[in-house]
Amino acid sequence: MTVGAVEVSDTTFTVGGKSIVVDVKGEKTNVKVYGKAGGEETKVSEMNFVDGQEIETVYVGSPFIPTDRLQHTSFAPRFATAWIGMTNITGKVLGTHQIDHARFSKSFELGVTPYYMSVPFTKNNSFGMSVAAQLVWSHLCFQKDYAVNENSGKWGFEKLDKRADGNNVNYLAARVPLMLSLQDNTDYYIGIGIAPELRTNAWYRLKGADGNTTDTYKLNRMGLNAMLSWGIGPIVFSGSFGVTPLFKTTDGKKVYQNSFSVGVDVLSLVKMINYGKDKKKQRK
Repeated sequence: MTVGAVEVSDTTFTVGGKSIVVDVKGEKTNVKVYGKAGGEETKVSEMNFVDGQEIETVYVGSPFIPTDRLQHTSFAPRFATAWIGMTNITGKVLGTHQIDHARFSKSFELGVTPYYMSVPFTKNNSFGMSVAAQLVWSHLCFQKDYAVNENSGKWGFEKLDKRADGNNVNYLAARVPLMLSLQDNTDYYIGIGIAPELRTNAWYRLKGADGNTTDTYKLNRMGLNAMLSWGIGPIVFSGSFGVTPLFKTTDGKKVYQNSFSVGVDVLSLVKMINYGKDKKKQRK
């Protein structure tokens, strides 16, 4: 039997409908597993061994790639595929109090993770580093009796004669979290790291009694956040804490953004569902 571009020195086994190809080149042993998708055979996984030790492989994942096309290791990245969270802006790093005229109520962030990868540092795959590419939409609200203005990158507030119906800014950021993660066999995990991000300008909208006002305000284009994540199974909780300022106010104060969110890791959810299906088949 031959599978794909198998060399003469390859040895092929068929187990459970899958083809296992073993190739030895010097001190390196390469094991490839192929599964059938329709009438074609596609590579499911590949492992390399040198002197009896498995060479660490990188897990590359995306919720938009079918799970049978992914390369799996026991150590998997744990990022929410999609999440929603509360957010606020404070006057200092890890601050808990809002800056004057900011409003925590109805301020939120939405995010997606289209791509991530991880590398284990230990043989039991319990500790390693994960990296992701994320897109984050932030919606920040302000008190309805103060208009927001910006001049040369500094934000100010002006008292309104009449209370507005809406007063907020929105902006988009591309974020790249780098996390050190600890996992165990109960599917619980915790991670800590940093996340540089690249921001757009902020789009301001004031829905006033005399009409609507829209404008574009400058933000610090580059930012850095401290990150914390934890969870079990497909449920992911995370916190993001601004280390560098989002913007400055006209009186020279620096403003930082913090957020707390909850989301779902789609690949972990699919894995859990498939595991449940396999268990049912085994009982039958």
